[in-house]
Amino acid sequence: MLATPSLPITATWAPLFAGYSFYLMSRVVRSRMGAKVSLGDGTVEELSCLQKDETDQAKIAKYKTLRIAMRAQSNYLENVPIALFLIAVLEANRASPKAIHGLLGTLFAARVLHANFGMFWNATGMGKGRFYGFMTTNAVIIVSSVWNGVIGSQVLRGQL
Repeated sequence: MLATPSLPITATWAPLFAGYSFYLMSRVVRSRMGAKVSLGDGTVEELSCLQKDETDQAKIAKYKTLRIAMRAQSNYLENVPIALFLIAVLEANRASPKAIHGLLGTLFAARVLHANFGMFWNATGMGKGRFYGFMTTNAVIIVSSVWNGVIGSQVLRGQL
């Protein structure tokens, strides 16, 4: 075991992000089971229902619920790894611990806002949290990217 963890702040937050990823995955699994779709997003099954003129809206809604759950999970997996990586690089370069906690806390709140108060808020998947979560996530990524660029350029200038 390491006497001093290399990235203690990121290591502290990582289980929270992993747990939320597991939560999103479990929603996909539950939606798949409810819609009886083991592969794909339910579009084929939904089109089949519509071609048969089925009017059971609850059955058709299950496919949309599955697609929303899949997109929430996918969006999380598209954004969180790069953000965590950028923040971990900041921590490795000894950026302010308070700022690292702030970025990680903001990122986590943004992802919960995006999924729970955005995509899962109503049947359309378009709750207000989706927009604010999206914007905040991108702000964290941009701030982390620029900050890393500044640190990197300062180091390079010192070496030239």
